[in-house]
Amino acid sequence: MFGGNSSNYVISTIDSNPADVNNMAWYSVIGYGGNQSNGGSLLADNYSSKYLGLYYGPTSGYPTNDPTAPASAYINDNASGSTFTNFAFAVNGAVPEPATWAVMLLGVGMVGGGLRMNRRKAAPLTAA
Repeated sequence: MFGGNSSNYVISTIDSNPADVNNMAWYSVIGYGGNQSNGGSLLADNYSSKYLGLYYGPTSGYPTNDPTAPASAYINDNASGSTFTNFAFAVNGAVPEPATWAVMLLGVGMVGGGLRMNRRKAAPLTAA
């Protein structure tokens, strides 16, 4: 959603102040009213529960009142409203991925090559 890897971010449910990070997130668990008696489930920010280990929801039907059913922090199911806001913060010192470095170096090289070609074309020819 924001680019990079999930390890580049931390999630908090407290507020928009980066000093108050609690590494928790509000989730909607399919067919389950939540573990906080308010419709949402407060779970670790790296929590993952996928249907058959593959995706977030069965193709037909789903279990009811099962707290281990597929869950997602990206849907608005049982947990709706401003109470269930997840705040995402970038971790300081995130290092670009190797592919990003490669594309950047390729771009700089192409710009340098283009400038060199332009200089050669612009230089006057001298007869010896």
